[in-house]
Amino acid sequence: MNRLTAVPYWFQSQTWAEPLRTLFGYGIGSAYGMDGRVPAPGHVFVAHDGMHIDLLTASQILWELGFVGAVLFYGTLLGATWVAMRSLREARHASDRVLCRVLLASLAASLLMSVYSSS
Repeated sequence: MNRLTAVPYWFQSQTWAEPLRTLFGYGIGSAYGMDGRVPAPGHVFVAHDGMHIDLLTASQILWELGFVGAVLFYGTLLGATWVAMRSLREARHASDRVLCRVLLASLAASLLMSVYSSS
């Protein structure tokens, strides 16, 4: 499994037999692997042994929180980006504009890193 196949593997692994798992996931911690930070891997990670389903933040969110959780997570980030852009246009003081630009940069980094690595 690599960065290009982690999310498509989640889509391939979903079935109509368990629509709630597709929508709401398997629960927090179920996709954690053995990286030394947790005492034991999650049950979904064990069930998909050798596939490294925790490779990306995006795939981990899909496994743990499902499609609904992923939409809410990315919707929150995109909504915060929209608010920061609107605030940047309306900001009158230089310090406010700097704060908005820093916030936009950190939101962009968060979006980028969710499809680049696991957090």
